[in-house]
Amino acid sequence: MSYEFTIERLIDASPDEVFDAMTDPAAQRDWWSPGEVDAECDLRVGGTSFVEWTTDEGHRCRAEQSYVEVQRPHRLVFSEVVIEPDAPTYECTLTVTFEDRDGKTFYTLHHTGFPTAEERDKHQRGTGVFLDRLEGFVSTR
Repeated sequence: MSYEFTIERLIDASPDEVFDAMTDPAAQRDWWSPGEVDAECDLRVGGTSFVEWTTDEGHRCRAEQSYVEVQRPHRLVFSEVVIEPDAPTYECTLTVTFEDRDGKTFYTLHHTGFPTAEERDKHQRGTGVFLDRLEGFVSTR
């Protein structure tokens, strides 16, 4: 059995701005985490990327993505493996859409492939923090 969730949010920035902030390594270094962040991105079908960050507790974590679909600035589909200390490692699939709504972005994330409800719930909470940081970044540009 696989667990999943969907999050929707209206972000006060254009789809271009939100898409670029999510995929540009320089932008990711600014907003991904308050700690040290490293990122690289080969944004094309079959391309890979990663973001590596230091948590508030001093742990180093890494998210590795492989792109399945890239339709800038409307849609991204990618597989992802998140590597965290003392946490299980597994692959998920994320489908993100960026819909223009009068100059704002209606952001939808569908995240599938969690092995347990607990892992799903943990990542759903983390996604809220992730979106708060992303939204804060694009609103100051």
